[in-house]
Amino acid sequence: MKEMIISLQKYRANGEKILTGRDEGKRVRETLKLDKLDNEDITITIDIPSDILSLNSSYFLGLFQKSIISLGEEQFRKKYIFKCERKSIIDINVEDGIQEALNNANALGGK
Repeated sequence: MKEMIISLQKYRANGEKILTGRDEGKRVRETLKLDKLDNEDITITIDIPSDILSLNSSYFLGLFQKSIISLGEEQFRKKYIFKCERKSIIDINVEDGIQEALNNANALGGK
């Protein structure tokens, strides 16, 4: 399986410390062509800069909700690996985002 690293450093504005906004997440998703990458046999490491304090749920959902819904939780977790020195906070943000995406999908009737 191929591997790819995506650094969110490139996609933050003016050294922001909190990544926020669903529209911004969607913009980054389109730029990265995640719809296409979701269908490829590839593992993607998301490298989050160490000075990022939080991934806001709206940003996370804009960036990853479609992937979580289309791949399912298990495949999403295998495909996307989140790497950050602020692991505890970012892990909480990621877990919250995954659960929110799944809850939204279930509320809308699943995949």
